[in-house]
Amino acid sequence: MSSKTRPTGVTILAALQAIGGIIWLLFGAGMMMVGALLPIAIELPTFFGAITGLMGIVFLIFGLVALVLAYGLYTGRSWAWLWTLIFAVIGIVLGLLGAVGSPGSVIVPIIIHLIIIYYLTRPHVKAFFGK
Repeated sequence: MSSKTRPTGVTILAALQAIGGIIWLLFGAGMMMVGALLPIAIELPTFFGAITGLMGIVFLIFGLVALVLAYGLYTGRSWAWLWTLIFAVIGIVLGLLGAVGSPGSVIVPIIIHLIIIYYLTRPHVKAFFGK
């Protein structure tokens, strides 16, 4: 980690990452509750509740990863810089794959991921992360 001052954009990116992580956690907890209550409420087989609960666990993991990434971005850890770039590239690829079925709905996320990649590769931002 560099001793330089954290760029404002990195602070914003870390905050947005933390907010996203909290949303993933809440969504995951909600999915787990629905998974537990769904078979009881509408008399579905337990299988449907189990699948919903497992999806909730996956979303909880996404939320935890996002919060760890937010911490790493905020504190200027080089691994956070690398993983943010990796996830941005994955986001672009998934967006392009999603464009096959619904091209209009993926343009904004793709643009956001491209902006993140552009920003993280600026010299002053790379310097903050020790790159």
